Amino acid sequence: VAREQIMHDLEKRVSQQSVEVERANALRQKVSQEKAQLEIHMASVSAELQEANRRVLMLQKEKEQQSEQHE
Repeated sequence: VAREQIMHDLEKRVSQQSVEVERANALRQKVSQEKAQLEIHMASVSAELQEANRRVLMLQKEKEQQSEQHE
């Protein structure tokens, strides 16, 4: 009887741990997907920032040229 109880308890623990592993794997997959989406978003924002910086430099050059012409 004790052996059967031990086997039953072990099977129950294995089952619980299997569920925990499945949950952990699902969470890991979700986090990986979110990370990939954030990396894509970050690349997009970085490209926008580079374009904005390029426009600022261009406008600064135009302003300098106009200032030189009015002197």
